[in-house]
Amino acid sequence: METGDSELLRRAGHTLKSCSIDFGAMQLSDLGRQLEIKGKEKKITGTDKIITLVQAEYEFVKTAMEKIIEEM
Repeated sequence: METGDSELLRRAGHTLKSCSIDFGAMQLSDLGRQLEIKGKEKKITGTDKIITLVQAEYEFVKTAMEKIIEEM
């Protein structure tokens, strides 16, 4: 992360975790949990890898949800 703001990371991770679980996106939720923990621990290092995984998983979930919407 460029800003180094651990509180922002914690809040973003928490929001991602909570919203993802509502849609059944468990892997995305787990990644959000990992970011939340990193933010709580004020450990910004190593988050780039998690964020890359979040981006990939988000695209997967988005595509899956778009297919569900198309079938409605």
